Amino acid sequence: MTPLVQRLQRCLNGCRFFSPQSTVVVAVSTGVDSMVLLTALQKLLPATQIVVAHVNHHLRSQSKIEEEYMREYCHTHHLQLMVDEWGDHPDHGIEAAAREERYRFFAHVLRVAHANILLLAHQRDELVETMLMQLLRGGRIDQLMGISSKRQFENGQLTILRPWLDVTKQELIAFAKEHQVRWYEDSTNQEDETLRNRFRNHYIPAMMKENERFKDHCIDYRAQLEDLLAIRDEYLQVIWEKVVQKDQLQITVWQSLSTALRRAVLVKWLDQRGAFQVNAEMLANLTDWLANSKKPSGRMQICHQKQFIKNYSTAKIENVPKLVMNSEPFAETVVKFDQWKRLNEENECLISHNKQIEGLVPVAEMWLQKDQLPLKWRLVHDHDRLRLKGGNHQSVRRLLINSKLSRSKRNDVMVLADHQDEVLWVPPLKTAWLDRTPFAHQSPIVTYLYRRKRKQK
Repeated sequence: MTPLVQRLQRCLNGCRFFSPQSTVVVAVSTGVDSMVLLTALQKLLPATQIVVAHVNHHLRSQSKIEEEYMREYCHTHHLQLMVDEWGDHPDHGIEAAAREERYRFFAHVLRVAHANILLLAHQRDELVETMLMQLLRGGRIDQLMGISSKRQFENGQLTILRPWLDVTKQELIAFAKEHQVRWYEDSTNQEDETLRNRFRNHYIPAMMKENERFKDHCIDYRAQLEDLLAIRDEYLQVIWEKVVQKDQLQITVWQSLSTALRRAVLVKWLDQRGAFQVNAEMLANLTDWLANSKKPSGRMQICHQKQFIKNYSTAKIENVPKLVMNSEPFAETVVKFDQWKRLNEENECLISHNKQIEGLVPVAEMWLQKDQLPLKWRLVHDHDRLRLKGGNHQSVRRLLINSKLSRSKRNDVMVLADHQDEVLWVPPLKTAWLDRTPFAHQSPIVTYLYRRKRKQK
């Protein structure tokens, strides 16, 4: 067994969802990284346990040839193949849209294949590129980690594994040549239209001229940062119940902490309350205000529709709902928090981070992960399923039939879905059951669902 195959085996064995009988989905683009990943996986699992997911973005003339090759390869090796034909290209932000489409499709493949593990072929060179891109753009220190080797999504029920993150491109090419693995080069990688390509083709090579171990040093720093973040999170977990009680910050306890811990607690608490867009300047203002005993109470607008309320011994975050009516009934739309959405002639729904809105009682409280955002309203699909307690699912179509809804009205039902297109709510009938286990070591995004009868004109 070669070192790369052993590395993949260790990666799979370390995943709690994996067993020798597991079905594994592997994303394959026909590039050397993913073709080597597929080849290595074939040496570990029988063909019946492998599902290949291929996305044809229809952005290059060569993409059709690559799709045909994948069909031929999977047929020859008796592998199940699922192909996504993506042709709905936006005028702007095509990179982000393509990524969104890929993960939507991957989640769909996992559901259809009844699989829990998705393998992606990102390798070390791409990791360094991502780290430097994040550094250039600015943001949170956590983002400098770049790409994670293991990430849960779909409410912690599915796992993304990236076994090649500590493997160089040259190592993968050497494996491919030794084992006669055929792959396709993406000619657009040589173009400088995207930021990643500019880093790959110009910025990083310039750094390597200054120090040939530049990439190694980036990876070393990442390992050190990962340890520091883990220590931070462990310590925050220990003190959290003293600093935050009933979603409110205990100011006296917070003031007893060191300056660094004050900032760390504040950032985590703001994340929990849905205030993700608080910048460094605002964070500094909040820190100074909380520490200032001469201003024991007051309110401060901290980001769109959110206000920070200091009340002597405690502080809290509250929404400022505008409750603007969104009257588009049937278009697929991204959820705008604290704006009413008309779903049909009878019902309006509102999604909020605020548990207390005057005159309203939440239908449900949901704990979400960051990769589930943004949420969206869309029409029901034939394949939609609603997660039940215990890991089972219920067909949304069957739910609608059982509710005695006429066939004509069933096709016009709107559902709330997350970023991976998993249905969270079928108003007014039922909400999905979301496991809170993944939040033992991370902060949830607490969201409340509201519904009210429409006022008839």
